[in-house]
Amino acid sequence: MMKDYPVFSTQYHPEEAPGTHDSHYLFGRFIDNILLYKS
Repeated sequence: MMKDYPVFSTQYHPEEAPGTHDSHYLFGRFIDNILLYKS
């Protein structure tokens, strides 16, 4: 996660492998960022 901007990335396809449960925390962070920077 970048400290100056509300962005982050992965080097694999989190929706495919290693599995949705293994990457679940990434989607949680993504939604948290949307809600935090929405206003």
